[in-house]
Amino acid sequence: MPIPFALGPCAGLTVRAELREEQKADLGRKFSKRDRRPVDPPPVVRLRMYQVFNAETDHPTEQEILADITGVIIIGRRHSIRR
Repeated sequence: MPIPFALGPCAGLTVRAELREEQKADLGRKFSKRDRRPVDPPPVVRLRMYQVFNAETDHPTEQEILADITGVIIIGRRHSIRR
């Protein structure tokens, strides 16, 4: 579902995001509630964003928003949920 932005770096744009899991984690937390080991290896996801034109019509079109990541090195992030 496209989202129109009023503020921020996407102000004035209508954007649709797509999140896809590229690589699943090998270990899960299916059977134990107290297992605090990190998921190893962590899952790998891909986020793609599209600018939507004519979203309110019957024939919307999309163009992928490409980020300029020159000089950016992304090693990874680990997030945990504490209960």
